[in-house]
Amino acid sequence: GKDITFDEDFSVEQAITASGKINTIVGDISSARLNKKPLSTLEKFLWAYKETTNHFYKKEDEDESSAISRDLISILNGDKIVCAGFANMLFTLCNRLNIPCTLQHLIVGGNKIENHMTCVVRIDDDKYGIHGIFHSDPTFDCTQSNNSIYGKESFDFALVPYKHLDIRQVVLDNVDRM
Repeated sequence: GKDITFDEDFSVEQAITASGKINTIVGDISSARLNKKPLSTLEKFLWAYKETTNHFYKKEDEDESSAISRDLISILNGDKIVCAGFANMLFTLCNRLNIPCTLQHLIVGGNKIENHMTCVVRIDDDKYGIHGIFHSDPTFDCTQSNNSIYGKESFDFALVPYKHLDIRQVVLDNVDRM
């Protein structure tokens, strides 16, 4: 399925709030018109990407569960989000907008191995002549941060052609379904 699993217990109110936020974003994107025409796939994706990056990168506190900054319900009800949270939000929006997308878990680093989560998205857009599979990393384009790595407020990592990536070790989930 296209649902994201959650590691924590949430109240019904938190789930309803998160669902309402996602439904509002999807509704706004789906009903938007440009020159009286529905948005193209690329335009929908870029709007979803911007909604995703419009968060402040902030890790959970040491005494908190890591789910606080990763699970969709937590990030939409709180103020903490890291790469997995950004990826989960973009994944959810894309799938709700019928844009093929999968989560991508990366293991990166030289001497220090680190995990990172991003998305792989397929864009087929005749309006702009863009067709392909792209790496999408909303973490590095997030709007605000107190960390010098983030906070560029750009689309630099929105659609990186997948064939141009130089990644040593990549684990893809369900990419063959795209």
